[in-house]
Amino acid sequence: MDLAIALGLTRESVCRIEGARALPSEASIEGLMRLFDLDWPQLAIVGRSKRRPRAFPDTWRDELRIALGSALRAGRRAEGLTLRDLATCTGVSYSQLSRLERGECDVSRVLAEHPADRDVPRHMRRLQFTHPVLKRVAGKGWTLI
Repeated sequence: MDLAIALGLTRESVCRIEGARALPSEASIEGLMRLFDLDWPQLAIVGRSKRRPRAFPDTWRDELRIALGSALRAGRRAEGLTLRDLATCTGVSYSQLSRLERGECDVSRVLAEHPADRDVPRHMRRLQFTHPVLKRVAGKGWTLI
């Protein structure tokens, strides 16, 4: 229970992670690394995948992009929609929506910088969904995350 409290998780979430029934979030991994004073070489090995590794947020903009994606996922789930349902409603591909929800997409036709931030340094510009359905669904998600 102390581990769950230290990570800000429920006991059930920790049990699912320990039992390999769920993957920890980036924040949980970082929390474990801090708690046990671990570095990446102690935690993971270099793989052979050609897939680009997921970046951990290191700027305010990265955190915002991940929060937007989390809000989109929470709103989609609250409306009882699958990624495929949302793809059908919006015309945005399933894979693109998945990348948006994971916070892996910085440039997209449905994700843009806030127009009022033109004079702000790029790494500090706010992001917003331009597609009205995604904007509405993510708006519902903000209250749930």
